[in-house]
Amino acid sequence: MTRIGIYTLIAPGPHTGVGRQLYGLLAGLQEIDQNNEYLLYANNHLPLPIQAANFRLYPLPVHPQARLQNHLFAAFRLPLLVARHGLDVLHIPNTMPLLFSPQPTITTIFDLTEFALPQRVYEKGRHRYRRLANRLAARRASAVITTSANTKSDMVRYLGVDPAKVHVIYPGIDHDHFRPLTINPAQRARLARAYCLPNRYLLYAGKIQPRKNLVRLLQAFHRLRPTHPDLRLVLAGARGWMGQEMGKTIEALNLDDVVHFTGSVSDEELPMLYNLADMLVFPSLYEGFGFPLVEAMACGLPAVTAATSSLGEVAGDAALCVDPTSVEEIAAAVDTLLRDTDRRETLRQKGLARAQQFSWPKCAAETLACYLATA
Repeated sequence: MTRIGIYTLIAPGPHTGVGRQLYGLLAGLQEIDQNNEYLLYANNHLPLPIQAANFRLYPLPVHPQARLQNHLFAAFRLPLLVARHGLDVLHIPNTMPLLFSPQPTITTIFDLTEFALPQRVYEKGRHRYRRLANRLAARRASAVITTSANTKSDMVRYLGVDPAKVHVIYPGIDHDHFRPLTINPAQRARLARAYCLPNRYLLYAGKIQPRKNLVRLLQAFHRLRPTHPDLRLVLAGARGWMGQEMGKTIEALNLDDVVHFTGSVSDEELPMLYNLADMLVFPSLYEGFGFPLVEAMACGLPAVTAATSSLGEVAGDAALCVDPTSVEEIAAAVDTLLRDTDRRETLRQKGLARAQQFSWPKCAAETLACYLATA
């Protein structure tokens, strides 16, 4: 029996990409592994979905949102706890470098946006911190998990990490949750009121921030307006930072009445937004994986996405992949799918099949293999 520790204070909740990864991994591990012992370093402010007898919680006095305190705890006190508890391996499922560790450690690095993009896409202090933290985490860890082959290549390129040390393990999605749905008129009317949903819309899902390439998406949508006047653009997600350029673009292109911001969408209702849309448009400049793309495909929604970073890798031939820096390519791909019903149906079927390749039990099995090989 292997004693495995997982530091869970790295995720702000199940609604973010990091949070989804942690919650999905824990669900998958409980489903596939009843033989090894798991100790989760946790906090009551972030309840975890733990039911299996071989999983137990070790409460910590650190709040997940207390960023500096959290980092100091992980750097100095966590290694002492790991030694005291006699763990065989410790997993930190996000970038949180340890200054020392008496036991083998595994870290997950989702992306290297701060290295890969020429423009700064985080606040100045956070940008510098992420560069330093990723370097330290990759250097200190016994093994590194990443969520795409593209990010593995970036780790070798930017951080000089030994490729043999990096394990590509794709995340999963909840296929009982993200699936084709029949939505009745009453449900549609309620969603329309809650999120100001129009009758026909293109959907972007994800955080509203610069690396998501939303200014070019707005410009591409503007090009489509003369030939698709009844179409609207729905941007579903919490607002991040540096939104001024988006506001200026909407005003300059006179899109105020045809672009709808929903804000955060509940996990229960997000699949319905996918099911009601005409297509997903996800032209992000850089992603470590791209949950919205796989979720949309699992719901039977055709997608236009970027050919770069991990997105082309994740999409395969199940989406139209474009140069995300080309407004013309984004607009042309969307126009093609709007006009070609056969192409839409082909991508719908391919997307449903492609999404099945990403599951939490599969992710958990590969992660467990990494634990056992590193311990």
